[in-house]
Amino acid sequence: MVDIGSKIVPSSAPGVFSKAGDVLLRHGIVVVGTETSYGISVQPRDRIALERIKALKSRGASSFPLIACSREKVLEHFVVPKELEALIDKFWPGPLTLALQPKEPWPQAVLARSGTIGVRAASSDCALKLSEAAGGFITATSANLAGEEAATTVCALSPKIVESVELVIDCGEVRGGLASTVVEWVDRGLVIHRMGAIAAGDIAKYCPLAGD
Repeated sequence: MVDIGSKIVPSSAPGVFSKAGDVLLRHGIVVVGTETSYGISVQPRDRIALERIKALKSRGASSFPLIACSREKVLEHFVVPKELEALIDKFWPGPLTLALQPKEPWPQAVLARSGTIGVRAASSDCALKLSEAAGGFITATSANLAGEEAATTVCALSPKIVESVELVIDCGEVRGGLASTVVEWVDRGLVIHRMGAIAAGDIAKYCPLAGD
């Protein structure tokens, strides 16, 4: 019988993010609060850990988006069109995911069919600290099983999720609501792949939408 309580550590505990970083470096899985829900995080270059979360969430070919610790880290590893700079200035850190072309190879599990990777700088202090401890990036898929609601508190997490991971960082209740808005710059303008927490009208103030 797994002692679930021993896996759950408050975000205020001394050294918790350093411990979490060590877990991720050993193919481990950490659950952490983001700005919209609790998420399942692994080091996104770790193919073993990626296969673990695919099995846990019964995910097939769907890709896992990333949370970055900073804008600078994104610029280091991804091609960021200049047309997106105003959006980044306005909405990062926050629930805006950019579909970007990577500058170097990444595991297939984080790549969309187009070869892009979804990246955002979250407004969650917990998620940003964990991504920093992981070397700059973590995966950001929601910590729920198929058919379940996204969890906004540690108490709402499925026991199976908690039993299957190495560490849960209790960041308190997160705000919930819509997931991040996902956008991509193409030759003709900005394409919104998924509507979410940031409305199209707000995005259009800072970047022209395709077809406008």
